Formats: sequence, C-alpha cells, structure tokens
Amino acid sequence: MTQSIPDKVKPYPFYSPRFWAGMYFSDYMRMLAAGKFRIHPLRYGMALMVGGCAGASSVLSVAQRALYNRRIDAVELPAPIFVVGHWRSGTTLLHELLSLDQQFSYPTTFQCFVPNHFLVSSFLLEPLVRLLMPATRPMDSMPAGARLPQEDEFALVGMGAPTPYKHLAFCNQPAPHMDMLDFEGATERDIEKVRRSLTSFYKSISLQTPGRLIVKSPTHTGRIAELARWFPGAKFIHIARHPHKIVPSTIHLWRSLATVQGYQFPEIDNEALEEFVHTCYDRMYNGYFRDRSSIPEGSLLEIQFEELVKDPIGNVRNIYQSFGIDEFDTVLPRLQKYWSSRQDHKANKSAINEKTRGSIDHRWSRYIDAFGYQLQTV
Repeated sequence: MTQSIPDKVKPYPFYSPRFWAGMYFSDYMRMLAAGKFRIHPLRYGMALMVGGCAGASSVLSVAQRALYNRRIDAVELPAPIFVVGHWRSGTTLLHELLSLDQQFSYPTTFQCFVPNHFLVSSFLLEPLVRLLMPATRPMDSMPAGARLPQEDEFALVGMGAPTPYKHLAFCNQPAPHMDMLDFEGATERDIEKVRRSLTSFYKSISLQTPGRLIVKSPTHTGRIAELARWFPGAKFIHIARHPHKIVPSTIHLWRSLATVQGYQFPEIDNEALEEFVHTCYDRMYNGYFRDRSSIPEGSLLEIQFEELVKDPIGNVRNIYQSFGIDEFDTVLPRLQKYWSSRQDHKANKSAINEKTRGSIDHRWSRYIDAFGYQLQTV
C-alpha cells in the first residue's frame, strides 16, 4: 500500500527555501548521487534551483573563510545550554521561551540554512529569505521565520556532516546515518566531522550575536555524553511528552517534511513510517538512557511538556534557579507577553488507533516509566 501527498500537509511555495540550499555544491551532488538521482519529475525544477543556490553558497563560503576564519577560531565559546527530547515533545516551545532572554544567543533559521556563509551574506540574503519563507511551518501552525530559533541539525546538513536528516531528500529509500542518533557503531571520522561542524557553527553564531548559546535539536538527545565532553560546562534540559501524542505527530512531521523538502513524494504507508519513528526512538534513547548518568550533577534537568504548558513561567523560573542563571525578573515581562500571544494557538490533533497504542506501550515502555507517564492516559 502506498500513499501520495498527504492531505494535511500545508502548501509550501515552490520558491520557499529548502534545507539543502546552503550546502557546498560538492556535498549537494554527493547527496543526490547517494539517492541515485531518483528525483521525481515534478521535482526536477527544485533540484536545479537548489543546485544553483548550492553553487552560490560554495562561492560565499570561500569568502567567509577568507574573511573570518581567524576570528571564528579565536572565539571563546561559553558553555551552551542544550534543549533535547524527541521530536514533537515541546523542544521548539521550550527553545523559544528560553531564547526570549537577551543575555542568550541562539541559532536562527537563516543561520541554520546557510551555516557556511551567514557572516558575509546575512545583510543581503536574510531579508530575501524572510520574504520567501511561509508564515507557518508545514507540519503545524507554529510560526516560521528567518530570525526565529531553529534546531542546529539543519546546519549539519549544510556543512556536509553525516546526519539522518538527509533521509528527507530521498524518503522512499533506506535512511542514511542512523548511527548518528546515538553514535553507536559510528566511525571516528563521522563523529569528528559532527564535532568540528558544531564547534565552527557555534563560534560563528557567537561572533555575530555574542551570548551564551541556547541550542535545541532532538537529534542531540542520544549525543549528550559527547556534547558534554566537547563543550565543558554545558547544561542539558530534556523535555518529555506522552508518547501517545509524540508518535502520531512525528509520523505527520516526517511525511510533511519529506513532501515539501524532498525530491520524492512519500510512498511509504503509515505503518512503515511508524516503524521508522520507533527505530529512531530506539537509537536516540539508547544513547540518552546509556549516558544521562554520566552528565555532571546539576547539569541535566528533566521536565514534562504537560507541566510546561500548565505553568510556563514557573518552569522557566525553575530552569534559571537550577542552573544558577541570573536576571529572570528581566525576562519575565517578555515571557508573559509571549505566552499571552499563544493562547489562541491550536495544536494539531493526531489520531491514534488501538494497534498503534499497543505498539507504543510496548516499544516505549522504558520512556513511559522513566518520565512518569501512565499507559492508559494521553
């Protein structure tokens, strides 16, 4: 059984930016070759347009290296705060709440989409990207914008690092780089590529917008031990949500992103997509449960999405207190204004059948126990 473009995926203009546009042209061609150039005819135009952008990105990247490499290398990077947790668990909400504090810096969507050259191109290209981006994300009604906080796994795509997000380009073929979700079985070369890419990207952000970085990426969930070694003093906030909500929403997420960003239309049914979600969970939380005890005491905080939305101000205050962060009273008015503006937000409703519910209860039992959920509640 196959399924074509899903009805619930919001229209995504053909001219809107794609994840791959900021890649080096050579990395872009290697990605297409890895997908055996199995591009749907309706995506030929997109492939050519993105290829042109990748060519321009390669030229701009040379300019940035020439002008900024020494300054980037000299940046003293404050220990970042990492927001981790499964996709659709509330990482975006928590990232945006923390990013309201002007003492912090964060990766923006523009920076993540063009990680190799934003220092030289932002004055010209960022206004264009803001104009071309849709107002909301394709998988939900959350706002989208070039200057909004974004997850840095997209920067790894642009920097040519191994990442499972490259699966979105050719979603009907086996997913690549799944070992990067927990580094289990990954080569030292691939791990080192991720380390160097993240370090360079974070330093580049700090050069443009100084401040302690607030970083979020679900894919970092199974990498916390390595991140703690790479960035001494780093803090981690894990956010959990009931998996009965996470799994169907993540299925919709993958199908939506593959539809608007990929070179193939999704042809796998929901059962196969559900298995892919379970497989990603297995790897991510193999890493997380394996390594969370190795994080220094006081450097890892675990919260629930359900509690965050009940009392966002109280939860953010607790994060500040737990990590010894000052100036909460300064950011409090912005937190209150942001939360007031979200009161009309309506989350997507994702259906769950009894078979899926049973599969989640079995496959996610350790998660359910670890984060205090009950099988019969959603």
